[in-house]
Amino acid sequence: MFLNYRRVNKPLAYGLLAVIILFIPATIFLGPRALALYHQVRGGMILTDVIGSYLKASPNSLVCELPPLESGPASARLQQAISQLETAQRYDSRLAQTYLLLGRAYCISGKPEDAVNALLKYAYLHPENPLGSLELGFAYEATCKYENIVNEHTPSQEINTGVLCQNGDLKTRIAQSWIAAGISAEQLYNRADLAFASQQYDDAGTWFQLAALLGEKPDARRQFEWAVSNVLVGKPLPEELDANAVSVYTLSEYVKIGGEYLQWMRPEDNYWNIKYGQRLYEHPTGEPGVGGLWWQGSGVAIVQAPCTAEYSIRVRAMHKSDTTLAGQLQVENDLKPEAIFTLSQDWQEYEINITLTKGNHILGIRYVEDVGDAMINWVSVEPMKECER
Repeated sequence: MFLNYRRVNKPLAYGLLAVIILFIPATIFLGPRALALYHQVRGGMILTDVIGSYLKASPNSLVCELPPLESGPASARLQQAISQLETAQRYDSRLAQTYLLLGRAYCISGKPEDAVNALLKYAYLHPENPLGSLELGFAYEATCKYENIVNEHTPSQEINTGVLCQNGDLKTRIAQSWIAAGISAEQLYNRADLAFASQQYDDAGTWFQLAALLGEKPDARRQFEWAVSNVLVGKPLPEELDANAVSVYTLSEYVKIGGEYLQWMRPEDNYWNIKYGQRLYEHPTGEPGVGGLWWQGSGVAIVQAPCTAEYSIRVRAMHKSDTTLAGQLQVENDLKPEAIFTLSQDWQEYEINITLTKGNHILGIRYVEDVGDAMINWVSVEPMKECER
């Protein structure tokens, strides 16, 4: 039976035609968008599982500040997430959330350059969300921090982070990203303080450096913490040091350091109001020309060895106590013990020879007994022979 067009309801026919006309472009648009959303959700769920199960972090954590995952089951799961998210990106390149998730995934997979590119796109598509700018700052920082990691993924934008790391433009980009995210220098300095107190010296040095990028110079205590952190992980001393905040002694010849000028290195003491970096003459039991330490108290100095050699270290000290029990002093190099001396209640000189490698070191004197106080008159360091030229 053939359709009799004369008997077709014209309004109904026109309605069907309109539906068909509208359905074709809607299918073209919604099909890829629906598929992109599907893969975005799938990838996001896997990424959340990796962050929570393997990195032991919350989904809202700043993952770009975390170290990359090592190879193993977690890395395989992470690659599944990246594959899903890259598929979502191919179906619809205008979904901002995909780029945020991709940036976070690239960060913890050890591909910070790709993370930068993804987060730049997210910040462009969704500029009102500070999370993108905040993660972008960490991704920029990670391009230098993990620059030795092999990057097998080709960046989608022309971001030469190797050049940025060398010429300082990277610092400007980090600062701009964090300012856009509403981050203050004080917030970053607080993170540095916590890392230093937790003996995470590499992280502390990084936080100090990044905080300084925002234009606020650290105070004397933080300059000391920053300098000590860098020395302990083999980094150069910060350029922002004031001479009255941190003293550096070059060991090319005999050097004598007054005990009162050693700097406090034990965790801060709120009772006595003693802070990291304070000179020992500020200690409540200190005396004119003498630095005082109580139990587990440590006074340090930053010394610079011009060459790897043996050095003679002499300490003039005494034990101040109401009992006959003897106190002990421990000589340390980079916070590691070198020798222990039993103190007398009279002024005595104690000597030890140690080998220092070329570069900066933290020379420390620690009181290791909970009996009275240790009084330090001076510490001297002398090279056993001249450095070869």
